[in-house]
Amino acid sequence: MKIKERIKNNQQVIVLTIGYLLVAAISFGLGGMIASKKIPAESLVEQPLPLNNSQNLPLAQSADNCKIKGNINSKGSKIYHIQGGAFYNQTNPEECFETEDQAQAAGFAKSSR
Repeated sequence: MKIKERIKNNQQVIVLTIGYLLVAAISFGLGGMIASKKIPAESLVEQPLPLNNSQNLPLAQSADNCKIKGNINSKGSKIYHIQGGAFYNQTNPEECFETEDQAQAAGFAKSSR
């Protein structure tokens, strides 16, 4: 009788312990399955991260010498800024252009400010 009473009194603890053990066993099993997969050697080669393009531009097109600054925002919109525009001075360009026609041909739209 004592065993049945002990089980009844500790039901929640027993169920939680069994649940934790099941989760651990399943996780361990899945980890072993994933680790056993062969990964192609070419996917192990590290690719360099792209640099901030304002630092990656040729000297002739550095941010200081940039007439028209092309910027790609977090939503993927391409906007260009002209000298005298509200955001021109604070923009770090992804691309630089000599003319507005070049910027538009590259898919950039003029900033509204």
